Amino acid sequence: TWRVPTSHGEFTLEGAGSKVITYHQQSAPTAAPVNLGPQRPIRAIGSLFWAHRGWEAGVTWRYIDKFMASGRLISSSAEWDLQLSREFKGDSTQRSVWSKVKRDLRVSLSVFNVLDAEPPFANTPVGFTATDPRMARYVIAVRKKL
Repeated sequence: TWRVPTSHGEFTLEGAGSKVITYHQQSAPTAAPVNLGPQRPIRAIGSLFWAHRGWEAGVTWRYIDKFMASGRLISSSAEWDLQLSREFKGDSTQRSVWSKVKRDLRVSLSVFNVLDAEPPFANTPVGFTATDPRMARYVIAVRKKL
């Protein structure tokens, strides 16, 4: 995580990744273990967010590298997500209904897989083995601290 405070808000850059090197599985208690690690995809995630005066906006990138599943090469995939939120603090000295409602209230809009990228399909018992098959999704969330 890398944070940069500026006069126009704080920018936060985050990233992470993973690669499974060794993953042993036995098909039966007496069977020899098989290393499936090289068959697992490399995964990466990165995000850039901006926060200023109760507003927060950001973009997240999720990547899964190509991999083998059931003897078939599954292509890589990348998805982009967007988020916008507003947090209202409110004034505890105000007695109006709106001041009480908006005190400690956060409203956010998230769009997952904003480019509506179709994930690669793997012909396995579970179908989509590495990504979410739901394509683009929109979420509006309201959180109120009581």
